Amino acid sequence: MTPTDPDRHVLNGFPEKALGFFRAVERSRRRVASDHGLSEIELRALFRIGAEGTITPKELADDLGLTKGAITGVSTRLVEAGHVRRVDHPHDRRRLHLALTEAGHVTVGAMHVEFREMLSTAGTELTDAELESAGAVLSALSARILANP
Repeated sequence: MTPTDPDRHVLNGFPEKALGFFRAVERSRRRVASDHGLSEIELRALFRIGAEGTITPKELADDLGLTKGAITGVSTRLVEAGHVRRVDHPHDRRRLHLALTEAGHVTVGAMHVEFREMLSTAGTELTDAELESAGAVLSALSARILANP
């Protein structure tokens, strides 16, 4: 098929470049997850729990677009792997939160280092000012996209 093939739908310009960046990051994330014995959804859950400190299973399910049943399975696997622990709610014994264990903190920290190194290596030919500008553009676009659901 050629780029002018009517059966293809191809973005152009900035949207194409943004999608290419997103795909490259996703490929890297799949590799990091696999290297740490995690599925992609387990990695996403682990990062969300780490970013929040503690989070309820319902909040995690909503955030990741999964059912509560799916989150139960994901969180059980993360608990069994020693990355996550279930924490009782201080005022409501019917509720619980998910939090990283010490081993979970070590794992997430290592993955963050790997991710920063991947981006740093990819950007070695860019100046600090170019990287700062790219970061500002990504932040602004993210904020605008999230503001217009």
